Amino acid sequence: MEMITLDRERVQAILQEIDTCRIDGVLPVRNDHLKHLCEEGEILEYLLLMRDERLIGGALVTKGASNTPHRMTNIRLTYLGMKALRH
Repeated sequence: MEMITLDRERVQAILQEIDTCRIDGVLPVRNDHLKHLCEEGEILEYLLLMRDERLIGGALVTKGASNTPHRMTNIRLTYLGMKALRH
């Protein structure tokens, strides 16, 4: 898997979409709800990096003995994510 660097505009768009899903009652928020914001296959990488940056929280679903990340569900903004969204 190729390493990506975070595009701050895309991060803002993802944070906004997570917040919009919450406001609209689309719960639980899954990476499938956000895939239109990135090129194919990139959304999960963005979400993992954003989780590492503590902008979001969520449950990671893995598969196989190697625990390969498969999808993320129950995605929510953390305090830092809400703060980043407001600035």
